Amino acid sequence: MKDARRPNLELDEEKVKAIRKACEDSTDGQFTIELNKVVEWLGISPSYADPKRAFYTSSSLGRRLAEAGIRVGAVGHGRYLRFRLSGQRSL
Repeated sequence: MKDARRPNLELDEEKVKAIRKACEDSTDGQFTIELNKVVEWLGISPSYADPKRAFYTSSSLGRRLAEAGIRVGAVGHGRYLRFRLSGQRSL
């Protein structure tokens, strides 16, 4: 069972920069957005928009966005994704 996990997502560098800028511009270094809007905006497979699988979506995005210093988590029973700068603590 080799390579059982989903491949890393290919994201446009401009969108990665836009996510980082949104985090930097917020007062607490993070922002939350609806899962389906993220999937649509990034242009990734609609299978990533299922709230029951939001944990996997955040993991796949997180592997790519970690390079840009951004952490990703699923919140609100998988209906939302939260992006935050690495090193920012949740309050």
